Amino acid sequence: MDKSEVVEVQEVKTVNKSARLGNALAIGTAAALPMFAHADAIDVSAGVAVLGTAVAAIALVGAAKIAPQATLAVWGYVKQAFGR
Repeated sequence: MDKSEVVEVQEVKTVNKSARLGNALAIGTAAALPMFAHADAIDVSAGVAVLGTAVAAIALVGAAKIAPQATLAVWGYVKQAFGR
């Protein structure tokens, strides 16, 4: 290859899937907004109640898993305090 030759490089633009999805969601939202502009309010109280119950159940299960270890730790502190 001669030094006087010029090599042309084309830059290829790539668009990742998340950018495409974001664009699609933006277009879909813009198209859907006029349909809901004059609609009545949607009642979401039942959904909120179900989600709240699910969060409370998950918190209860998490607390039940932690309770035995916490009890042992506190008992260790009590024994140490009375041992002095």
